[in-house]
Formats: sequence, structure tokens, C-alpha cells
Amino acid sequence: MAALSVHQTFHASRIEVGDIEATITANVDISEAVVVSRDDRLIAYCVRMREGGVSISPKSKPPLDKLLRPWLAERLPLYMIPAFFLELEKLHTTLNNKINRKALLDPAEVVRPDVVTAMPKTEMERRILSIWSNVLDLSTARIGVYDNFFHIGGNSLRVVRAQKQIEQLVKRPLSVARMYEHSTIQSLAAYLTTTLEAKPEPDSSRRRPKDTKRGNRRHFHGMSASWRSHHTGRVLAAARSRR
Repeated sequence: MAALSVHQTFHASRIEVGDIEATITANVDISEAVVVSRDDRLIAYCVRMREGGVSISPKSKPPLDKLLRPWLAERLPLYMIPAFFLELEKLHTTLNNKINRKALLDPAEVVRPDVVTAMPKTEMERRILSIWSNVLDLSTARIGVYDNFFHIGGNSLRVVRAQKQIEQLVKRPLSVARMYEHSTIQSLAAYLTTTLEAKPEPDSSRRRPKDTKRGNRRHFHGMSASWRSHHTGRVLAAARSRR
């Protein structure tokens, strides 16, 4: 696992890892945190605050993801928010009293291992699930149709990979902005299905040009008999003068 230094360029942006860790531990429920990088994703390993020397049971508290993601979103830019939040009883250290990064778990091995996910119901959802599984390096059994792409390991790099694969699937352009807007499989599949079923808008350049002559004839016949007689007389007089 590649560790981040104090200053790190990540997704073409400069990151102060210490700032992320300090922001996490500023939350009253967190006592310790270390942030590392693995496969282009930031991962936060956290220890909850203990009450009276006893660790707070995770079952009595909200999951770290729901606790910390909104907290960090109000304080840090999007690219500095970790993709995964993993809870530990304690942070193991080496003999030199440094964090033993080799002992840190791979999130792909532990993320949502015992959660029954919502399975896809349509062919479009199944195909998007397959793409997400490939892009996120997660088993399809660990991805539900209501999971947010960016809450299960997705980031600005991986969303572009997913976008390109989905464009190949539907054979239509799909903006990255739409991927952010429809960040669950269920929402994205519904949007794509509606888009594919929609009839293309008519090409205005191929519309039949307005028949101005016919319009002029209707205008002429709609005038009074005296006006038509006067107008016809003027036209005939002009024709004789040109002879």
C-alpha cells in the first residue's frame, strides 16, 4: 500500500494529508485517523472515541461513511474526501512508534462484506453493475443498485472510465455531469432507458419552407372586391406602359 507523504499530488491536485487527518479527528466521535493512498484512491482508517476507556460499539453509532462524509464535505474540497472510511479498534504501530501501514486492511477485502445489496431488476441495471464492478474493482455482490458510486470507491478518475464504457454500451454520448447527477445504478439506468426511448427531436433545417406565394394569394383573395379591382387596374396600367 502506497502511503501519502505530507504533500502529495493526487488527481492533479495538491493534497495536505495532515489536513485531512486533522479534519477527521476534529469530529468529536473520532480519536485517531490515518489517511493513505491505494490504487488512486484515498482511504481513511479511523478509531472511534472511547467513553470511559471503553470503545464505543459500532452498532450503537452511525457507520463511519455516513458520519464523516457529510462532515468532510462541509470542510474540504471534493478531491480531498476519502473514497473509503474503515473503522479500526486501534492503529497498530511499529517498534519506532510509527503507523504500521502494512497492517492496514485492503478496503476491497472488507468493504461491506456482510451487507445484502439491492440486486438489479432490469437488463440495463445488470449491465451498468458489470461496468461498475470492473471500474471499482469490487465484486458485483458488494454493489447495490442504490449505492452511490462515489461512496463505494468511485472518484473523478474512475467516473470517467465508467462514463466511456457506458457510452460504448448505449452508443450515445453521456456527459460526466450526468454521471454525477445519476450516481446510483438505479437512477442512471432509469435515465439511460428514458433517453434511449425518447424520439429524436425533428431537424428544423428540414422543415418545409413557407409557401409565400400561396400566402400572398390568400391575402389577395381576402381583400374587398373594390380593392382587388383597383389593384388589378394598376397592374394592367403598369404593364401597358412598359410596352
